[in-house]
Amino acid sequence: MLGMILLILHHTFMSDLVPGFVKVTDAGRQYKTSRSTLDRRREAARLSGNTKFDRVFRLRTKDGEVFERPSKEQVTQLTKEGRVPEWFVSRSWLAKEFGKRSEETKEEAPPQAAPQAPDTSSELLAAVRQQFEDRINDLKDQLQAERQEKRELMQYAQADKQMFAKAAQQLTQVLALPAINEANKNRNSQSTPTQAAERDDANRAAPSKPPAKSTASKRRRWKLLRILSRD
Repeated sequence: MLGMILLILHHTFMSDLVPGFVKVTDAGRQYKTSRSTLDRRREAARLSGNTKFDRVFRLRTKDGEVFERPSKEQVTQLTKEGRVPEWFVSRSWLAKEFGKRSEETKEEAPPQAAPQAPDTSSELLAAVRQQFEDRINDLKDQLQAERQEKRELMQYAQADKQMFAKAAQQLTQVLALPAINEANKNRNSQSTPTQAAERDDANRAAPSKPPAKSTASKRRRWKLLRILSRD
């Protein structure tokens, strides 16, 4: 901060070493022009012999001597002598010819916008929207889980129904078996005497077969009984 103040004071007092004039190197900071433009104007006036610029420019050396219209050779000689010549230009001419930068800045500076309070409505709306989206996603997940559970329950119920039908069929068959046996007995008991006699004759006429697994002596005995029965 102190350095900035010293720099401003330096430009203010050093530029006014020639009353009513400012250094050519500092003119561009205060007026709407540049050092190159001023140097071209001064050199063009010198070459054309235009004397009206004699009152516009001044040359000042380091030791404080001021020259109104020095020649080019004189400037070169002063430089060789180490007197550090510097060109100054009239402030009134600069203001009339180019205008001040400070005035331009004040005229063209846009008005400062009033500070706005942070817009929290959009943030609040985004937060509420996010909450609703999360809630909707949770409900979708719950609905999907309930549907899956319902499908599994229906599959289990269908399997139980098939098992019950099969068990009922088997139970019906078991319960009906005594009735079937009783019906067969009744049918046999209700046969006619003729049919019973025919069955008895058939049973007597049918030769008895020897046991499949008899010994040799039993076979011989069996044959002997058959021969005796024929006699």
